[in-house]
Formats: sequence, C-alpha cells, structure tokens
Amino acid sequence: NSKTQYIVYASALCLTAVIIAFAFSTYHSTEREAARQFNDQQLALAGQAASGVENFWSQLEISLSYLADRISPAADPQINQEIQYSYGLLGKSIRQLFYLNLKGEFTASYPPFSKADQKDALRQFLEPYFRETQAPGVTSITSGTYELPGGGRIIFMLIPISNGRIKSEQGQKFAGAVGAAIDFNRLMENYLSKIYPEEKVYSWILDQRGVLLYHKRHLEMIGRSVFSGDKECEQCHVDFELEQRIVNEKRAGKTQYRQLKDQDKHLFAYHPFKVGDETWTVAVAAPYAEITRLVRHSFHNTLLLITLAVLVIFVAALYILRIDKRFLLARKDAKHLQEEQRLQQEISETKDYLEQVLDGAGEAIISTDQQGRITIWNRASAKMFGYSEDEVKDKSLDLALPLPDTFSELAEYFQEVEEKGFWRGELEYRRRDGATFWGLGSLRAVREKERPRERLGYILVIKDITDRKRMELELKDSEGKYRTLINETHDGVAVLQGGNIMYVNPALLEMFGYRKEEEMLGRKPEITAAPKSRPLLREYLRNAEKTEEESAAPFEYKGQRVGVREAAGDVFDVEMDTKRIIYRGQPAWQLCLRDITERKRREREIKQHSVTLEHKVAEQSQRLREQRQLLEAIFENTPLEIAVVDSREKFVYVNHYWEWVNGLGRSKALGRKIDEVWSGLMKRPEFTQILKLTLEDGEAQNQVEITYNEQVGPYRGEEVTKIFWSIPLGALAFELLPIIDNKEIFTSQKVEKAAFIAYNATQLKRLERQLVQSEKLAATGKLVAGIAHEINNPLYGIQGCLENLLELDILTPEDRKFVEISHRETHRISDLIRRLQDFYRPQEEVMLSTNVNDIIKDILFLESTYLMQARIKVSTDYSSELPQIKASGNQLKQVFLNMISNARDAMPKGGKLSIRTSAQSNHVLVEVSDTGCGIPPEYKDKIFDAFFTTKKEVKGVGLGLSVSYGIISRHNGKIEVESEPGKGTKFTVIL
Repeated sequence: NSKTQYIVYASALCLTAVIIAFAFSTYHSTEREAARQFNDQQLALAGQAASGVENFWSQLEISLSYLADRISPAADPQINQEIQYSYGLLGKSIRQLFYLNLKGEFTASYPPFSKADQKDALRQFLEPYFRETQAPGVTSITSGTYELPGGGRIIFMLIPISNGRIKSEQGQKFAGAVGAAIDFNRLMENYLSKIYPEEKVYSWILDQRGVLLYHKRHLEMIGRSVFSGDKECEQCHVDFELEQRIVNEKRAGKTQYRQLKDQDKHLFAYHPFKVGDETWTVAVAAPYAEITRLVRHSFHNTLLLITLAVLVIFVAALYILRIDKRFLLARKDAKHLQEEQRLQQEISETKDYLEQVLDGAGEAIISTDQQGRITIWNRASAKMFGYSEDEVKDKSLDLALPLPDTFSELAEYFQEVEEKGFWRGELEYRRRDGATFWGLGSLRAVREKERPRERLGYILVIKDITDRKRMELELKDSEGKYRTLINETHDGVAVLQGGNIMYVNPALLEMFGYRKEEEMLGRKPEITAAPKSRPLLREYLRNAEKTEEESAAPFEYKGQRVGVREAAGDVFDVEMDTKRIIYRGQPAWQLCLRDITERKRREREIKQHSVTLEHKVAEQSQRLREQRQLLEAIFENTPLEIAVVDSREKFVYVNHYWEWVNGLGRSKALGRKIDEVWSGLMKRPEFTQILKLTLEDGEAQNQVEITYNEQVGPYRGEEVTKIFWSIPLGALAFELLPIIDNKEIFTSQKVEKAAFIAYNATQLKRLERQLVQSEKLAATGKLVAGIAHEINNPLYGIQGCLENLLELDILTPEDRKFVEISHRETHRISDLIRRLQDFYRPQEEVMLSTNVNDIIKDILFLESTYLMQARIKVSTDYSSELPQIKASGNQLKQVFLNMISNARDAMPKGGKLSIRTSAQSNHVLVEVSDTGCGIPPEYKDKIFDAFFTTKKEVKGVGLGLSVSYGIISRHNGKIEVESEPGKGTKFTVIL
C-alpha cells in the first residue's frame, strides 16, 4: 500500500544519507591519516638528511684536525704535500684546502688560487673567523656562506694549530690554522635532493641566527633572516612566527601552516643538526592538497559508486513493492544469511590454519596491501629482522628491503615483478640492531583473477642463507689459497687416494726427476723409494691407514730419482709427513716430502763437534753468569739512577734506585717514553742535547749538571740538581752491558740504545749555598759588631737626656707618656744592637713576666702613623683575661713588629689589619691577619729561611721572619701560617 511505499522510500533516503555521511567521514579521516603518515615520512627524511650533513661535518673536522697535527710551519714543502694528500681523501664536496699563517695569510693551498684578487677577497672575508680561532679552547670555527663572483656559494671550516700540536719558531701558543672551502650548494644537493624529487615538495635550511642558507624554490630569499622579513616576503607569508619558533627551540617536529599566497595548508617537518658549534635546521614542506589528491580522487569514485548503489536500491525497492514478493525475499535473505555465516566460519578456520602455517614456517613470509603496508609478518620475520608483528603492522615494506646500496638493483627487481609477476634472487639485508645477513628472497605480486592488471599487494619470502654464503666464500678462499700454497712450496706434495697418487706438485716432480704429472698419477707411492726402503714405506702407509689420527708421525726413508737404479747420487734421504684431507669430496692422504740429505750431513757434523762445544759453552756461561751477577748487584744497589733507553726514547732497563727516585715500578716504567716520566727533564735544553748527542751522534757525555722542577717521586714539586753521564750502546753492547770489558764495543756498532747515569746533587748544592750564606752572615756579624759600638755612644747620651727630662716637673701627662715611650724605645734600640752583636756572638736573654697585650699596644702606638699613611684600618680584639707569660718583652716586640711591617708591605693599596689575643689550654695565642696579596703555595715552606725574600724593592734582606722564628722557638713556642693568594695571610703565635 502507499503507506508501506512511503516507509520504504523514507528508509532508503535515510540509508542514503547515512552512507553519504559515512563516506564523507571516512574521506576526511583517510585524508588526515594520509597527511599524518606523509608528514611522519617527511620528518624521518629530514632527520636522515640532517644526520648526513652532521656526519659529513664531523668527519671533515676530524680530517682537518689530523691535517693540523701533521703540519709544521717550518717546512713549507711538507705543508703543500700534506694539503694535497688530504684534498685527495676528502671528496668532491671540498673545493679547496689551505693553510693560514700567524698573520692570516694563505701560505699554502690546493688547488692553488688562479687570481690574486680572489685570494685577497677570501682573506678579507675570513679575517673575523681567523681571529676567533685564536681564542683559548677553540677547536673549530664554521664561517657564514660566501658568494662566489661567478655564481655559487662556499662555506669555510677553520681548525687552529696550537702550541700543543707543534712548537712554532716564535714560541707562540697559536701557530696558524688549516681550513677547507666546502661547495655549499653541492653539499646540500647531495643530502637534500634525495628527500623528494617532486617540484611541489621542497626543502630548505636555516642557521641558528635564522638566516636562510638553502631553498629549493626561492633562491632569491637565500641570505635573508626570518627575524627581519621585508615587504617582498609578505607576498607568500603572513609572518615568520613558525620559522622563528623552530630556530629558537632547536628540536625536531612537524606541523601544518597556511601561506598567504595560495591559502592552502602545507605539511611541514623540521629537524636540527650540528655544524661545528652552531645548530642549523633542515625543513621539508609540501602542499596539503597535493598529498591528499589521491584520497580525493578515490573519494570521488566512491561517491559515484554510492550514487549508483542508491539508484539501484530505489529501483529494487520499487520492483519489490510492485510484485509484492515479501515472503520470497525474506526466505532468500535468510538463506543468504545462513550461507554468509557458513562462509565466514570457513574463512575464520582457514585464517587460523594459515596463521599456524605461517608461524611454523622457517622462512620470513611478509605480505602487503595495495599501498605497500605490511599486513602479514610471521614469527620467522620477527626473528630475522628483530621487529615484532605489532611494531611493523601497517608500516611500509621498507623495513624488509635490502641495504640502500642495492636500491638501484631493487628497482629493476620490482620492474621484473610488474612485468612477470615474480622475482627471485640473493641480496644482503639489515637487521634492527644494524647487523646484516644474506637472504634468498622471492617477491611476487598478488592480483585478482578477474582483473589481472590490478595489484592487490606483494608477498615477500626470505630464507636466511648467511651461513651458506659464508661457507661458500671460505671454501672458495681456502681452495685458492691451498692450491697457490702447494704450487709455490719447495716441499714435494702428493695426494694419495685409494692407494694411488692422484695429485703431485711441481716440486715433487723435480725432486724425483719426473717431467710430467702423468708419469706419476695413478701409480703407487713406492715409486719414490729405493728398493730397500719400499717395504718400509708400504708398512708405514698401512699403519697410517689403520689409525684414527688425523696425521701420522714423520717417516724417513731412502728415496730414488728416475734413472739408473742404485747409482751414486740417485739415492737420497727423504722425510715424509702425512695428513688426512678431503680431496674432491672423498677421504684422502696428503703426503709432504722433503729432501733432507743436506740436513743429515749437517747433523752428523754437528754431532761430532757438539761435545767440545758444549764444554766450552759451559765454561764461558759460568764465567759470564758470575760477572753478570756481580755487576747486576752493583747496578741494583748503587745510589745512582741508571736507566737504558732505546732509539725510540723508550725505557728498556732501570735499576732499583731509579724506581725509588721516580716513584714508578719497573714493570710500569719499561716501554714508556722519556717525556712521559721525565717530563720536567725534557723541558730542559741541556738534557735534550744530551739525548741527541748520545742517540743520534753516538757521543758519550760526562758530568752534565741540570737543574729542573721534579714532577715524580719523593722529590715531586721541588727544584733538584742532578749530574748526568750518558753512554751510547749498540744492540750487542746492551745485552753484554753487565759483563763488558772492551770499550770499543760501545762505538763499533750502530747506536740503538743509550745508558743514562744520574747523581742527585741537590743537597750538595744546597749545602754550598748555605755555606756561602754562612760566610756572608759571619762577615755581616763582624760588620755589625763594629757599627753597634759606634751607635751605642750617641745612644747612651740620648738615654741620659731623656732620664733627666723625666725628673723635671714641667712635662704634661701626655708629653711625659711620649718621653717615657721614647726612653723605653732607646733601651730597645740598645737591646737590638746587642742582639745584632749576639747574632755574631750570642748571649743569654733575661726572661721576665710579660703581658702580651701591652707589648702589642706599644707597637701599634708607634706604628699608627705609618699604618694611617698606608690607608690600613686596624682592628684589635684583646682578651681581658690574658695571663702573664715568662718571656723577653724586647724580643717579642721585635717579632710582632716584623709581622706588622710585613702585613703593611703586603697591602700597598690599603686594607685591614686584625690583631686578636686569647688564652687556650695554658697557652697564649696572638693572631695577626691581613687582607693583602697572600703567600704563593710554592713559597710557604721557605718564608722562615734566612735571606729569603720576595720583595722586589730593597725593603729587607730576608732575615725578619727567620729571626722571629728563632725567637719564638727559644720561648718554647711556635708560629703557624695560613695564607691564600689574593685573599690575605694570618700568622698565629702560640706561647
């Protein structure tokens, strides 16, 4: 009826709308998925290109560093040779290699410059980068791009040559630089042109400052920065926010953007990479519409099919309604449903069976769909390539393709599959971990029977044949080596199989007088033996055949050459070795025969002379052992350093005293170079001259005195003086060194080693210097004694005047205090003069109960004017509970006055002087600290030595702290020092 028709029509319309909506939804999701996969692929290709450029740059830097290590500025021809050799190794992307001297001039280059103005222009361009290479710690510098006058661009890498690699004649740390000019466009084409060949897919490169270095489509934009776009750039771009962001972030990623020019979305992937110390970014872009074009085309065809299907549905609905065959249609649908369920059950069972078969197969079985995505990946494939089924599902077949080196051949194989439907061959594949293996692969295209031209996918079957290929190569190599070895050997070789000779080499034919192989092949080996030896030879071969050993013991017999039997000279001694082998797939024996007639004769002669020789050798050996033991005992126990070095300046012998002095065991010393152990000595020209004269000129050196800073052993960090002797030695002389009594043997051979003997004269030199100082001190004491007598006379007059002045009542309290201090100080001067006399003629000092605070206050009162003029702020912290000590007040004044004077000299630009007194554990502590220049660590142990001073001006003779140390020691006290260069010094006197 009409109501039913309306229901059917409405249902059909709803179904059509649902199908169309579903089609549009599927289209958009497919389009997005295609764009996503393409963008992922773009990112992977950008990363591959970035890695290629980065690896090229790293390899170039390593190669240039090796070149810099080999270059010596003093040898210009050698520089040109090294540069030309390195240029031949670096490849086609390098336009030129060159060397810049200390002034930045092109001293050497390859290929040479054709024009002088071109060299000047390049020098001007490289000048700022050349200056950067002179900075400390710089290993390489990458320049910007340089536009060539005739077109094209180049970029430069500079490697500094530092004093660590060579020693320039001027002694400077920086010795020039080596550089390479790289063809930038060719380099970029090598790595970026492989990303996509289509014109609408393009790539470009930005440096870390946002400057466009390379662009496949917009050559006019090269050299411009994304941080400063102009009006011309706005024709294509709204802004450069995206490009600025990827330059700042310096990480890989992918995104989409729209251009102002065509308002079309673009897929965009980018990846950073390192070029020297800079980070560049490679980017790949493609129009969204271009990538999804196939999806749209497929959707249009699908939409057309849906439209036709809807028309068919309407026509069928009209037809069913008109003939009113609902019951028949229901039965038919039920039957179809039952048949469909049965088919689905069979398909499911078949699928399970096929999956079991695939997983049980020993070969890798891989299938793909029409787009080349993997749909089947059996267990053998996962084991062979290292990827699980979940990791490769819906991924490209590229994972299972051979190595990139075979891609050109692979294209031919795919073409063969398209034409014939099948290909089979052996190729090398790569596993996930990077290892390779050989596989026998077969590739077949899957097509529909009704439409054979339409491909549904591929089926790839791979069998691992790595072991077979390896065995084939080893077998081929071993067979070739075996035949070459056998033919070239001087021993006679024969192969025995079934009791008959199957192979002989030329040496065997010559040994027994045969001219051709055919004369011996197929015959018994007894033809090589004399008649009396033939039974013995047969018995030996029978016994060898019975044993299960791989080889038999050597056998000697009498051989006979072809000719007159048993004639003189035809019979000779033969030695034969036998070994089991496989010859042409069958077990066989290999016989090696050699003529030992001469050896037998020599053995007889040697046996005749052996008894006499052994007796003489025993006597000589005993004498040599005794002499060697005696001299070895002398060498090992002498208090002299003894070392022997070879021509490569490596230690080959050291004695026990050398081990102690250098702090290095013999096992660790032998084989090491001189400059690794005696680094301080190698810096002294006197020692290098000894080394050269001894090893190169063969001249012995005697009593060469060398003073240097020791770097090893118990004297590490100290200045030592050693006296050296050197003796040139030949190879034989070194072996006989402990027993040698003929001096000519040292010079009669080529110098291959040298013996060095060293005596440590440091203590002797120190005693000599102390003796000189003692003589000076004695002379000074005599002089002081005379001067002190002359000073005492007027000093006593001053003391008498001051005493008379103190008896008068006209002085104010303040003036009286100054006069009293002056009176005490004159007495102190008198005591000082007496002490100077005591320095030459010591006298006993009187110890009285003394307050240290009063002594320090008096000294600061007298020194206040000088401290104020030196802009030194004084801070004091006196302990109110400081006990009295038994001491000489005048001597302690001398100690603290010396310390305050030293502190004032250490702060020429002003500072802070702090004095603190305290009592701890029955001791009185006085701390004198300043904020001056401090004491260097190397001088800290010498400041109390007599006559030691670091003052450049004539402010003293170095006796202040030495005398102070003696005074405190006589008071049973001690002085401690804490100092840090640049931060100040603190002296602590403990009484």
